[in-house]
Amino acid sequence: MQEPNNASAALAAPKPTKAPKLPKLKPWKPLTQQDVQARLATGVHFSSKPVNTNARASGVRLAKDARLAQPLIGLVTTALDRRVVDYQDGAVAGAMLSQCASIIEGTADSDYKDVPLEQSVLIRQHATVLDEHAEVGTGSIDARLRQVLFPVDGGYVALTPLHSSVFSAHLRKSLQAEIDTRIEAGDPSRRAHTLVMVGGSKAQNVGRIGLVGAMQRPLVFGAPRENPGLRAAYALFYKSVSVRSLVQRNTLADLAAWRESNRTEDGRIGSSASLRQDERSLIERIATEAMTALDEHRAVVEPYVEQLGGWVNPELDEFARGLLDQGARSRDWTREFARRLLRTLESYKTSKDARPMAGFGDIDDYLNMMVGALK
Repeated sequence: MQEPNNASAALAAPKPTKAPKLPKLKPWKPLTQQDVQARLATGVHFSSKPVNTNARASGVRLAKDARLAQPLIGLVTTALDRRVVDYQDGAVAGAMLSQCASIIEGTADSDYKDVPLEQSVLIRQHATVLDEHAEVGTGSIDARLRQVLFPVDGGYVALTPLHSSVFSAHLRKSLQAEIDTRIEAGDPSRRAHTLVMVGGSKAQNVGRIGLVGAMQRPLVFGAPRENPGLRAAYALFYKSVSVRSLVQRNTLADLAAWRESNRTEDGRIGSSASLRQDERSLIERIATEAMTALDEHRAVVEPYVEQLGGWVNPELDEFARGLLDQGARSRDWTREFARRLLRTLESYKTSKDARPMAGFGDIDDYLNMMVGALK
């Protein structure tokens, strides 16, 4: 029998598993009461440093009871522990806040070694300051920060967006819970995200590493796409329709040409049953084309009536509302519509120097023709 190859046996033998390395505990540096008070008082939820590490240190902390009743996802609308804060004034002072945070958040035993009991007691005694609203370094706006003009009644207000490492960490935790749920359900899909090196190679200058790291993997979404139909519906909703725009210029030109070709030497339109019928057909054509154009505008608004809260802005006058909202039309609305169509017809001129149609004084009976066509 052939002896086993020792080299092959060694390769086949399972390799011993290495015990996972325990995280190295950092030494605890003693904090005075003044250190604790100063660090906690300047702890923030939003900071200027993630925007630009060279920006002047500034930040905002929300009060414990601050809420915003809006359908938005953000720190102010979520049930986050408001005592989780970050620093905004550099890594040296931030190291003290990190020590305080480890006591408040319950991670001191896994982050630091030999934490004195009296230090824990001291920090917990002053932790209530984190329940209060605070603004740090917001007396002036650094030129490196961005500003957005937000419309308000009577003008605009300049807003300075600040990032929140605290909310980013909460969002990352929520996403991980979603991933775990999908794995259990056998769903391989994931939300798209990308890598943004917030703070560069020295992220500790931005904030606590555990929080800033969550900012480096932001979610990626497609840009909003314009909905031309909704945009057109909004324009009609707020401005309604111009009656003049409903009249076909070609039909007006046909009417003007017909009138000129059938005008006698004394300036009057010839009178016969055939001519009167031709004239009536042109007038009725103007009215029916206007109503068809109006129905086309209504068709633009119709899919969005529920979203807009109605067919038309209720602040418009009664006639303008009736153009789009048939339910708002009074008994006299049709005749008023015909009158306004007639005004467009009356003012029509074939050229700049020509007389308008109303200048001939022989279109008085056009109104009844239009009313009849509109009914």
